[in-house]
Amino acid sequence: MVKGYKKIRWAWVVAIVWALVIVAISVNYRANVSSMQMLERMAKNVDELQSILVYDAPFRTNQLDKISVIIQRIYIMRIKLETELSNGFVNPDINQALYTIDRYIEHIRSYVRSETDVVTLVNRLRDTREKYVSQEQLQTVYFQLSSYVLEALYSDSNGSPDVYRALDKVFLLSQSLPAEQGKELQQVLGQISTVLGSYAQSNYLVEKLLNNSIQDQIFVLEEEYHHYLSMYIIIIVAFSGFCIFALSFSRGRKPTPKAVETTTDIPQALATTGPEISQPSPVVRTAAEVAQPPENTRSAAAVESVELNTEEVSNNSAIDFEKLTDSLGGDRDSVALLLNVFIEDHKEDVQLLKTFIGSDHDKALRKAHSLKGVAANIGANDLRETAYQIEKSLKDNEPVTSQMLQELSVRLDRAVGAATGYIKENE
Repeated sequence: MVKGYKKIRWAWVVAIVWALVIVAISVNYRANVSSMQMLERMAKNVDELQSILVYDAPFRTNQLDKISVIIQRIYIMRIKLETELSNGFVNPDINQALYTIDRYIEHIRSYVRSETDVVTLVNRLRDTREKYVSQEQLQTVYFQLSSYVLEALYSDSNGSPDVYRALDKVFLLSQSLPAEQGKELQQVLGQISTVLGSYAQSNYLVEKLLNNSIQDQIFVLEEEYHHYLSMYIIIIVAFSGFCIFALSFSRGRKPTPKAVETTTDIPQALATTGPEISQPSPVVRTAAEVAQPPENTRSAAAVESVELNTEEVSNNSAIDFEKLTDSLGGDRDSVALLLNVFIEDHKEDVQLLKTFIGSDHDKALRKAHSLKGVAANIGANDLRETAYQIEKSLKDNEPVTSQMLQELSVRLDRAVGAATGYIKENE
């Protein structure tokens, strides 16, 4: 019984440790899977963005809204990727990848700002031309400025000195105009100068973006996540196998059976049997037991000879506490725990046995067998012997007499009383 409880306790410990490890690995596994999915979506968005940047400037300018949406999605994925990293406890190093992604986002945003400035300038030139539609001289000047800007932005030539000389002439013209018109024209010229300067930088940014290593970084990181996911699966399988082996090893160890000691100077009804085992075993009967007639054929003298001698029993201990304590390595707390379980689970066994004998033969047999086993485990030899006799009668389909039940009740009460006394003494 004690060893059974130790096995149960050990099984629970192994199960709890296994569950904690599996839960921890599963959480990290899910975080890595989520990160991999984020990287895959990021790679698709980068591919889409790169496919726009390979075209010439006019096409890219028309796609500014789409580029802005894509880069916003990439930025959100970058934030989620860093968040998923904090959810796990064993992850690949993504710092280099995050740095590359951040630089890519910074460059693409600078490019978008530059292209947006161009669009803003073109719109301003158009609006100003429409404003001075009634003043042919100013309208012509703004038409010329629009053509200069387009030539400087989208010309294939390296540098446009003629354009800048023409802009200088327009500046001189602005000084001869009325104050308000001259000031507005000078502001437009300043905006043109700023846009042309930043646009040269934007072309450089496009080259950097097209040759950026972000795709390589994402690919390397995906490979590392695949490696970690495979490692987690191996750990789960190996650890589960170890736990199963530990449980199997614990269950496979069987206690060495104790020798059955029988003497010829004790009543045959009190002969001891071996310790309780988990599987039914053939009943070994002594020559005296074989010669003993069934209960229903015993004479009155034979019945009287097996009646419980109260005075004799009172001189013997109902439970062999010394032997029980030795079997538990001197651990009195474990002894008290075992006795508590015995009291709680078996103090009503006689009443239940009486009920089952009249209604359910199988339950009665199991109850007698269980009581016999627990009595053997706690060293209640008298109780064990009586339970054994009742179990034997039930197995042989022989009647269980009231005398046997009375004897069982007395010995169970004595064992419960002895167990209760021991518990109180050791509190």
